[in-house]
Amino acid sequence: MLKTDIIWPEHRRYKSRTEWEPIGFFSDCLCNATHFDLMLGFFSSSAISVLANGFAVFLYNGGKMRLIVNDILTDEDKNTIAAGTGDIEMPFFDIFDIQKIKNTLSERDRHFLIV
Repeated sequence: MLKTDIIWPEHRRYKSRTEWEPIGFFSDCLCNATHFDLMLGFFSSSAISVLANGFAVFLYNGGKMRLIVNDILTDEDKNTIAAGTGDIEMPFFDIFDIQKIKNTLSERDRHFLIV
């Protein structure tokens, strides 16, 4: 549930290169949520690095995310998803160190996936 003191645009639309940037909406939501369900026609893990601060707070607060996306993914994202569903050992990730979370999520070529 979002906090009630969010200032919403009158037209209820978020659009790039305007006062109501989508990144602001998602950052506010992630910082105030513990569950995130998202259905997208297009997904790229680069959005995780763009929203690193919001995702860091989200994960630090014990957030859980579910995604429904189409099958058009970059090869790198497909490989990451495939590796996450396999029987591989995942490196330890300290969710209690918010700065470390932010730094990891900010790295363009390094993402993690918990399945």
